[in-house]
Amino acid sequence: NNSNNNNNNNSNRDNNTTLVNLIQDRCPSYHALVQFQRGEMRLMVFCHERMADAFAVHTVKAENTGIGGVMANKGGILGQLVLKSNGMRLSFVSAHLEAHEGKSHYQARCDDLLEILEGTKTTKYHDASIDSHYMFV
Repeated sequence: NNSNNNNNNNSNRDNNTTLVNLIQDRCPSYHALVQFQRGEMRLMVFCHERMADAFAVHTVKAENTGIGGVMANKGGILGQLVLKSNGMRLSFVSAHLEAHEGKSHYQARCDDLLEILEGTKTTKYHDASIDSHYMFV
């Protein structure tokens, strides 16, 4: 079973490398600042080469909201960058939430987003929606 996980991790890493190479081949002036994958969820943040050195990666975290809060079939990934010149924080969230229409599914998506923000807190007391100057979901 561990060998399957290792094979999946290697396959995911290969898929990420292939995707980053594809993007950088077509847009050579852009560089990946954040690359993270958990299960089938992925977050990649690219920046133009003129600005790449202006940012520092502050944090990259993930939260599972799938079966029992363990399975990575649902959940989200947060990447937070800091502009070195003035400390401005930019956060990016990628999420795979429950599908379907209706009030109960909508409420489940809202609850899962709250769980993602809580599970990826950027400080001891605050999640990225409070801690960031700008947040992209």
